[in-house]
Amino acid sequence: ADPGNHRIAVLDPSTARSTTSISPNYDGSSQRRMMGASTTTLLDGATVGMMAPSGLALAGGRLYVSDNATSRIYAISLEGQVIDWLDLSATVRTGGLQGLTLDAEGRIYVVDSVEDRVLEISPR
Repeated sequence: ADPGNHRIAVLDPSTARSTTSISPNYDGSSQRRMMGASTTTLLDGATVGMMAPSGLALAGGRLYVSDNATSRIYAISLEGQVIDWLDLSATVRTGGLQGLTLDAEGRIYVVDSVEDRVLEISPR
């Protein structure tokens, strides 16, 4: 998510060079800084009303994106097409929508940082 440019960007790690290790590294995996990677735009958020993409989750071949500025969650194909969106502005105030994840049954869990809560959204 690239909120400053209202877009979802794809980073190509094969075009980068590895630099220093990232620490602290709590899970014991190898984590390194990557410099110079090229990026391409998967979705220009301005074309669909996305202002500040903030959270990303990949599930079932779809990318789910929360938008902090509009309180919406978008479902996007891996080709960059908006499949559907959910407007939570009646429930989550502007600036509240943050990270999200999905479980195996398709429920979405999203953070509302204004009200200090996690919302569970069941699939249709």
